[in-house]
Amino acid sequence: MNFKKISKPKFLLSLILLTVAGCLGNFFNLPLFFGVDFLFGSIATLIIVYLYGSVWGTLAAFVASISTYYDWGHPYAIIIFTCEALFVSLLLGRKGQSMVLLDGIYWLFIGMPLVGLFYKFAIGLPNSGVLLIALKQAVNGIFNALIASLIVNYLLTQNAKIEIKAKKFSLQETILILLVAFVFVPALTITVFNGRQVLVTIEGEIKSELEALANPLKNNLQIWYEQHSNAVQGLANIARELPPERSEKLQLSTEAIKRAYPSFMKMYVTDGEWNIIASEPTVNEV
Repeated sequence: MNFKKISKPKFLLSLILLTVAGCLGNFFNLPLFFGVDFLFGSIATLIIVYLYGSVWGTLAAFVASISTYYDWGHPYAIIIFTCEALFVSLLLGRKGQSMVLLDGIYWLFIGMPLVGLFYKFAIGLPNSGVLLIALKQAVNGIFNALIASLIVNYLLTQNAKIEIKAKKFSLQETILILLVAFVFVPALTITVFNGRQVLVTIEGEIKSELEALANPLKNNLQIWYEQHSNAVQGLANIARELPPERSEKLQLSTEAIKRAYPSFMKMYVTDGEWNIIASEPTVNEV
C-alpha cells in the first residue's frame, strides 16, 4: 500500500466517498422475501480493494458492513463480508485474476461454509433457512463483484482524469464479465420480481386464512356477549320487578344466573344508593 498516494487529498476524498457509499449500500438494502435483503455495499468496497489495496479495502468492508449488525442483530455478516474483501484483495494482484472469479471462489469455498457455520450453529436456524441465506449471500456477493468489475473496467479505466494503478484487462476477463452480466443480471431481476410476487401471494393467502379463522371466532364472541348481556339484563328486570322485601328471591336469582354463566367472576345487584342487596359470591373473596 502506498501511503504517500493515499495522503493525496483527491485519493483520500475518493476513499472516504466510496466507504460512505458502501455504508449506504448496505443500509438502504433491497428487501426480497422472508426477511432476506439484497445488499449493495460490497460494490463500493470491492472498488476500494482494486484502487487502494488490501488494507484499505478490508477496513472499508468492515466499516460498511457494521450496519448489518443493527439490521440482522448479529455480527457474523460483518465477519463474512470483511473476509470477502480480504480474500479478493490478497489474490487480485496476481496476473490474470478476475475479481468476479475470485469472488465466486470465495463464496463457494469460504463464504457459504462460514454462513453455514454461523447461521446453523451460532444462531440456530433450520437447514432450509441456512441454505436460503447462503445462496442469497453468494449470489449477492458475485453480483456486486460483477458490478464493481464493470465500473472499474469500463468507467474508471476509460477516464484519463482518474489516476488508478495500471492494470490491463485481458480479452478473456472482459468476455467473462460480459457473459456473466448477460446471464446474471436478467436472471437476478426475474428472481427478485418473482420472489416479491410470491411474497405478495403468500401474504394474501395468510390474510385470507386469518380472516377465515377470525370469522367463526368473531361470531362465537358475539354470541357469548349477547348471552351474557341478556343474563345481566334478565337479572336487572327481576330486581326491578321484585319489591324490596323479596330480597331473598333476588339473591336466589343472582346465584342461579351466576351458576348458569360461570364466566362471570362476580355478580351483584345494588339499589339506587349503590348499596349491595344481592351478590354471588356472598362473601368478598379478594
